Amino acid sequence: MKKIETANQIEIANQIEIEKLELQNEKMKKLSTREGFFKSFFDSLKSFKTEELAFENVNNSYLELFGQKRYNSYSDYKKAVAYHNVLA
Repeated sequence: MKKIETANQIEIANQIEIEKLELQNEKMKKLSTREGFFKSFFDSLKSFKTEELAFENVNNSYLELFGQKRYNSYSDYKKAVAYHNVLA
């Protein structure tokens, strides 16, 4: 019985890890594009008092997933948005 319980626990743990990785993969796909990064920024505006704090949240998520920040600063992000007309 113990072997079955242990196997079930391992299976459950593996399923949880797979689900976690699938969510992480979806987030990476979204943040990897300018449009996806902007949408994530826009979505996070609801949770933060300022645009800059919302930006920092998304940029830090990018850092956690990719090992580097997508933009060096909020100012750089705003310039990129203006340049690429993401808002249009």
